[in-house]
Amino acid sequence: MVKFLASYRELLGSLGMTVIHNPHMSYVVAVPNPYVAEKMRLSETRLALVLRSLYNDKMYATEIIAGEAHVTIHDLETAYKDLMGKSFRTPRSCERPWRP
Repeated sequence: MVKFLASYRELLGSLGMTVIHNPHMSYVVAVPNPYVAEKMRLSETRLALVLRSLYNDKMYATEIIAGEAHVTIHDLETAYKDLMGKSFRTPRSCERPWRP
């Protein structure tokens, strides 16, 4: 990896990542640039937190299949209300018509 460090830095740099090499600790890490990503809306952040909580619940209950947790809309609405204290509403990004 270190032999081709310049190539990795160039390639990952074009994807918005910084490659850091620490020869004393013998590691190489690619750190994403936080300014490349688009900011999430508050509703999207809340939904992500609820989905992560549901995933953790399924993981601890050993109901994960190939890394995927399946939940019903009813479970999502219930968890959202329990965690956020308000009813679940479809995020605006989901309301837009889908076009290929």
